[in-house]
Amino acid sequence: MEIKITHRGFSIEYIDTVDKLKTCVQYLQTVNTIAFDLEFDKNSFVYGFNLCLVQIATDKRCFVIDPLKLGNKVLVTVFDLFENPKIIKILHSGSEDLRLLQLLGCRLKNLFDTDIAVKILNYEKISLGNVIKAKFDIDLDKSLQKSNWNLRPLSVEQIIYSASDVLFLIQLRKILEAELKECNRFDWFQEEVEYITTLHYNQEDKTDFLSGADKKNLTEFDQFVLNELLKFRDSLAKKLNRPAHHVMASSIVYSVLNDDTYLNNWLNVKGYFNSLRTADFQATFLNTRNTIVAQAEALNLPKSKEQFFFTPEERDEFYRQKQEKIRIKDECFSPIQDLIAQKYGDFVAKHILSNVLANDIIAGYSKISTIPLKYKRDVILEIAQILKINLEAYV
Repeated sequence: MEIKITHRGFSIEYIDTVDKLKTCVQYLQTVNTIAFDLEFDKNSFVYGFNLCLVQIATDKRCFVIDPLKLGNKVLVTVFDLFENPKIIKILHSGSEDLRLLQLLGCRLKNLFDTDIAVKILNYEKISLGNVIKAKFDIDLDKSLQKSNWNLRPLSVEQIIYSASDVLFLIQLRKILEAELKECNRFDWFQEEVEYITTLHYNQEDKTDFLSGADKKNLTEFDQFVLNELLKFRDSLAKKLNRPAHHVMASSIVYSVLNDDTYLNNWLNVKGYFNSLRTADFQATFLNTRNTIVAQAEALNLPKSKEQFFFTPEERDEFYRQKQEKIRIKDECFSPIQDLIAQKYGDFVAKHILSNVLANDIIAGYSKISTIPLKYKRDVILEIAQILKINLEAYV
């Protein structure tokens, strides 16, 4: 499909053949800066985490590369560009993009994430649309944000929409880099992007499907049964290539934990994929549930939550510790947060020392020395020194 579009002064080309990709990559190898973004589906319309489009822009050209037409293996030449340390790669809020690329065997080098830049620069509104509006007075169309990027053929509107997220990133990077250098925070920025490019994302198959609430509220017996049922649902979703919640509503899985009503009335239940609406699957699901319950029984897992009762002394100690944590927060960490905000801005203060991080340090779950970014550790300790606050116990 031959598609070339002119939009906002850019030439947008749709790349859906090997020959087009070869020509595209040959051109991109001649530039030193590119902007990119990915359109992907993460359990929205199909099963799993799937790459649907790769958008790459230079100063006046944009390429919308279609891996569903080309095949991910053909993208190795694009991944070579991403891994080339001589080419600057610009994107906005790239954590999920980096995760997906790493799952596909690509590790980015020489990254400029404009999302990190605006956070360090104390921007209040950090979405790409808000930043583009603020810098260029251009409104990005977000009407196709929840589009199903798995479907082909793509419309011209989808191609323009996908390209729009990268068209202004090269100009934006120049502006933000100048602002970072002007306020002496470019070193902070470089440390942040170097750190995120070294992260290793877990590529193992998921085995724990329980939420925090499940682990808190359910007995060990019910936790085991629920997790195994959710695994079973996930295997069905993979087989049907559908998101798990489309295959079977979570409410159904929770309902069959200790109640056969749904299973015995399966053909009339709503909230699951049509191909499962059969007597055969009803029997399979019932047998699966019963087998899982038998496994839980064999493990002799507790069927009731243990009740813990404080003695008066233990209760007094609990409240004493709680008040001590509040005192430490008020006397040590809140003043540090306040002075960071005065020096660098409210949003930078939250980025460097959030309430969650402060509470974790006070509770002993974390240490200042374990904060992965050196500049954050340095700022916290520098401000503490100015305020004459002793943080030795928390380093």
